[in-house]
Amino acid sequence: MKKVLIIEDRTQRQEQFLSHTGIKLNEYNFVENKTGISYTKFKENILADISILNKYEVIISHRSAFEQDNVRILDLIKQHCKNENKYLILFSGGITTSYYGKEPYEQLSLNSKDFYSQNLKLFLDEVDSNNINLLLLAFGKKWKLNAVLNTLEKLNSLTSDDFDYFDDFYNSTKTNLKTLNEIIDFRDFDSEEFSAKTVDKVKQKILNHINDELGIYYE
Repeated sequence: MKKVLIIEDRTQRQEQFLSHTGIKLNEYNFVENKTGISYTKFKENILADISILNKYEVIISHRSAFEQDNVRILDLIKQHCKNENKYLILFSGGITTSYYGKEPYEQLSLNSKDFYSQNLKLFLDEVDSNNINLLLLAFGKKWKLNAVLNTLEKLNSLTSDDFDYFDDFYNSTKTNLKTLNEIIDFRDFDSEEFSAKTVDKVKQKILNHINDELGIYYE
């Protein structure tokens, strides 16, 4: 089972958020929740030995959890995630817009209220099924729509120099292909020299899907 570490220096805040959502972290035996005394011990131990992170696949922390040692410890955690290809999630009341990235390791930053929302239950239930999906935590059940919107943004930024053949487009959107394959049959383009006309066809299919998801219909 993939282990999840949660580091929270503000115990009362966590308790308040979880009381509103009804999420019980102790029901997930793969989650280690470092608050109170366990948080204090963890902060001391990580400065002495970064290997205590080895057993975790996902590391979640309040962005300013470590007080005067915050920069030093976060740098250690980030380097560990990079070296070991771990997932890192940072939350804070000061984060106004969620940020997701895949390089140099998969990472997510989001507001504390968004982190301690029902999306946390969706995320942990998915981890319990042996699947880690940071986008599910950020966007809930609409995470696939967000991935599709990002692909559409990439398509809109392409120029004629970017797509001589289909493989160019395929590679430019490969991070979202699993989701995109659910709405586009790429076999339609197997023998087609990729062009601006082909891009327009793909964009229209994506737009149709987005409109269906949002319930937008045109007469």
